[in-house]
Parts: sequence; C-alpha cells; structure tokens
Amino acid sequence: MTDLEITKACAEAMGITGWLTADDPMTTNAVGQFIEPFDPLHDKSQAMDLVIKLNLSIYESNADGEWCVFQIGTNDLDTLDTDLLRAICTCAAKTRGKAKP
Repeated sequence: MTDLEITKACAEAMGITGWLTADDPMTTNAVGQFIEPFDPLHDKSQAMDLVIKLNLSIYESNADGEWCVFQIGTNDLDTLDTDLLRAICTCAAKTRGKAKP
C-alpha cells in the first residue's frame, strides 16, 4: 500500500471524509467539523486514536526493533515494521475500520 492509501484507509476507520485531492488531505470528521491535516503516519496522537478505536495491541517482536501490531480478537491482521506509526497505520488500514469489542 502507498502512504496515501494507508492514510485514506485510516481516515475511513476514524470516520473522516472529504479528501479534496490526492496531495491535499483537507478533511471533515463524521459531524462535519473541519480538521487539517490527518496524517497518522507522522502524528503520534492520531496513530494512538487508531489504536484505541480499533482495539489494537502493540508489542516489540524481536531484537531487531520490529513492532508487531494486531487487532485484538483476530489473527490475520498483524503487521510488522520497524516504524511504530507505520505498523499501527498499516494494521488499521487492514481492518478497514472494523472496531472490535
């Protein structure tokens, strides 16, 4: 997935709509409030919002510094990456916003 595809999927998971162009992520949230920019690949608080909303679990998987992120209650959506925010966002993109109890 490209960074844009990951970011769009994460936005969908958070209920954010209104992408104007591929390069200009001006957005509104589910109740129409203007938000700018949505960039969970680089914004720690936005990535953590994904962790909370989608019930993701994070752990360091090995001595090489790879992070494993998966949605609790599933076994097929885990993601490994040395970049923690990328691992969170890629896993969130795979869930397509399916929150787990």
